[in-house]
Amino acid sequence: MKLSKPLFALLIALLATACSDSGSSEVKLESNISDEAIPRVYVVNYPLKYFTERIAGDAVRVEFPAPADEDSAYWFPDIDTIAAYQKADLILLNGAGYAGWIDMVSLSKSKIVNTSSSFEDRYIEIEGAVTHKHGPAGEHEHTETAFTTWLDLQLAVEQAWTIADALGDILPEREEEFRNNCEGLEQDLMELDESIESVVSADRKQTLFFSHPVYDYFIRRYEVEAESVH
Repeated sequence: MKLSKPLFALLIALLATACSDSGSSEVKLESNISDEAIPRVYVVNYPLKYFTERIAGDAVRVEFPAPADEDSAYWFPDIDTIAAYQKADLILLNGAGYAGWIDMVSLSKSKIVNTSSSFEDRYIEIEGAVTHKHGPAGEHEHTETAFTTWLDLQLAVEQAWTIADALGDILPEREEEFRNNCEGLEQDLMELDESIESVVSADRKQTLFFSHPVYDYFIRRYEVEAESVH
């Protein structure tokens, strides 16, 4: 089965952000509402930014300030950026240990939503550590809990619905709109999930080679033989 162009583009985006995020997206929200009146939602990686923009439309302004040349999983924001997170109306975390800087700064717990909290019992614990260099941040290890949860597209759907619920909490008058948009996102993610399953099920013993040792959730979901070449 061949992937349609939109689904193929979505797959590339989700896979490419496993170890290196593209930084702040060029997508600009257009709205007739004044900028000051639009709630600001801060996220810690590109998948969350994409999901939130798909679900919220022009109802919020989504901010993902990590530099394009750094891995947002290990990036540590400067004081001004931390202050911006503190002023946000909503802060969306990936969970599973992603963006460890969150535990080192003071942020309002009432604003924070861990989008993977519904499946914490399905986190993948990593045995052993792999150290490598990636971008200006230098060496880092992939240890303890695997955090690229969205690469299991069924888990990505759960994260999307958590986002929809969180948006509904800050803008209850648009809750139905958010849920409708999330249903569309879920449909796209599940169509992609089925397409990937159709491809890999033809020969699950065919080895897939990955650039980094961060595709644990993809490997588990699709039961593939895999090897990291980093």
